Amino acid sequence: MVVVVVLVVVVVVCIFVVICADEVHTVWLLVMQEFQKEKVEPVSKMYDETRRVGQALIQSAAAGVSTTDIEFNLRTLNNVWTTLTDRVLCPAYLLTYSVY
Repeated sequence: MVVVVVLVVVVVVCIFVVICADEVHTVWLLVMQEFQKEKVEPVSKMYDETRRVGQALIQSAAAGVSTTDIEFNLRTLNNVWTTLTDRVLCPAYLLTYSVY
């Protein structure tokens, strides 16, 4: 009798954990979608525009005008953006599309 009760409790706990994990995953998806829409997309657009304007500035520079500082700043911007996306979006992508 005690073994049956313990077994039932274990099964109920396992079911509860699975249900909670599914709800956590659903909430995670919603949070990530909102984060992507509200934070990442606007910054991504600014990043793209900054790179585009910087490249245009470099290409339109008169002969003999140094663009070294602008090129360095664009490389730095690209490195920071890559690091940011690697640290924020890649883990989010893996968690969002993981199979559990």
